[in-house]
Amino acid sequence: MEWNAISTTAEVVGAGAVVVSLLYAAYQIKQNTIASKTATHQQWVNAQGNANRAFIDDPEISEVFARANESFESLTEAEKIRLQFVFWMQLNLWNFARNCHGRNLMDQEVCAESIRGYEIYLQSNPAARGMWKICGPVYGDDFRRYVDGIVSQAEQAETS
Repeated sequence: MEWNAISTTAEVVGAGAVVVSLLYAAYQIKQNTIASKTATHQQWVNAQGNANRAFIDDPEISEVFARANESFESLTEAEKIRLQFVFWMQLNLWNFARNCHGRNLMDQEVCAESIRGYEIYLQSNPAARGMWKICGPVYGDDFRRYVDGIVSQAEQAETS
């Protein structure tokens, strides 16, 4: 056998090995991306569950929230402060879901559903809108404009 033929065969085998290696690396990256998105989603679900526990475990918070929906101004400063911490958790999770959606860090459909849930929650709860007015200034411009738009629409719908 000639050295040229051996060299050509070795190059073809080497190129094939490179292609197989690249395909395997692409497969591994895809699997890692899926695992990473799943882990991010699970962390978000756990955090959302913990944030919801404030309403589940403490009936007083639920009562304060119900009163706030009737008349936010009727709350004492202490009650507003308690709700403020509960809502910061919720708003942080909403902002996180939007960031994950924009950066494709979680499943896009799951993110969109979660974001829509927060929008509906804000639209249907005057207390949540009242808390936004207290908590909102700490967030970035993009999130503030987005939430302010939802609050504005909800308030317009209530007055019409």
